[in-house]
Amino acid sequence: MRVGFVGLGTIGAHMARNLLDGGFEEVVVYDLRAEPCDALAREGAKVAGDLRELGTRAGVIGVCVRDDAEVEAVVCGEGGLLEGAARGTVLAIHSTVHPRTVQRLGERAADRGVAVIDAQISGGVPGTQSRSLTCMVGGEQAAVDRARPALETSSSTIFHCGGLGMGAIAKLCNNLLGWLGYTAGTEALLLARAAGLDNDVLIDVTRSTGHMTPAMAQVNPGRLTAEEHADDAEFQRFFGHTVALAEKDLAVTLDLARELGVALPASALARQLAARTFGLADPKRR
Repeated sequence: MRVGFVGLGTIGAHMARNLLDGGFEEVVVYDLRAEPCDALAREGAKVAGDLRELGTRAGVIGVCVRDDAEVEAVVCGEGGLLEGAARGTVLAIHSTVHPRTVQRLGERAADRGVAVIDAQISGGVPGTQSRSLTCMVGGEQAAVDRARPALETSSSTIFHCGGLGMGAIAKLCNNLLGWLGYTAGTEALLLARAAGLDNDVLIDVTRSTGHMTPAMAQVNPGRLTAEEHADDAEFQRFFGHTVALAEKDLAVTLDLARELGVALPASALARQLAARTFGLADPKRR
């Protein structure tokens, strides 16, 4: 099987690199930036000249770009994957997007005999490096089975959540818990510090009780030194990226909730507080 990958950002580049160890006949990659393509080419990947060419060269193609608009452009925009993809090709959408986006793409792809699955991922860069991502998949069983060997190169756990769009819903719910947890963790640690309780002690206590997850314990202490790092460009760049993801993910979640008639006031507040939660030096966003 020939596999492909679009979107060689921080996570996508690692996922594409993992494919190189999957025993596939060929791994073909594409990104608008030459640098990550060149790096993977030195490790054995083939580089497609454009999206349409990539569509012609791979039977399973992962897509890991920023948002709904980019996913739609990659898949069905002018010169996109669908213009080149043969019947039987499976497009695995890894980007965190609205479930209606993958459902709409699935309908368009089906007209060309191409299958779409939403193969949402959780675990971040550490998960890609250790090949221990959790993958939440929605789509037809046959398409999921065809994509599974590619998914398994980066994911240690794969959940088939149901029909197309269910993977995206699982991911949005998963992220909702994560973003709310970071907000709660930051407030608990700020209160403890103001009251004179050592933050390391509180982290040990709340990890023992199960209220603080390992991810919360890792990220939240960074918030407590944010004021001291206001001029630290690397610190602000990292948490600026984190805040942008939180705001994007929660905006999609709230959009879905409005469509379903579900009130999520805590999620709305977490989105408003994201910059404060992660210590981003951007007062206009607080």
